[in-house]
Amino acid sequence: MEYISFSYDALKRVHKLDPTAKTAYLSGDKTVNEVKADNIAGIDYSFYSYISDSNLVHSANKLGLTTNVWTINTKEEFKTYLDKGVDYITTYEPELLLQIIKERSK
Repeated sequence: MEYISFSYDALKRVHKLDPTAKTAYLSGDKTVNEVKADNIAGIDYSFYSYISDSNLVHSANKLGLTTNVWTINTKEEFKTYLDKGVDYITTYEPELLLQIIKERSK
């Protein structure tokens, strides 16, 4: 089970109730250092957050946080975020994303 939420307090409460729970914060208004300090496992931020901070993936990964970007749907966006090394991508175009991933693995 993984929990994602726009409520930072809810995620902190989930962690308090179950320290092994995987959680990710959605709002994008917390730094990766704040997220890590509050034992939240990852960031699940919109692409706007990644645009405004080009080092966001690197900074999160350095702290052991998972990264998800939402919601992207074009070939160019997929390539950009795959190149950045995000762990997860939220999309309305999963077939196109899978095609790009297949092409890259050849």
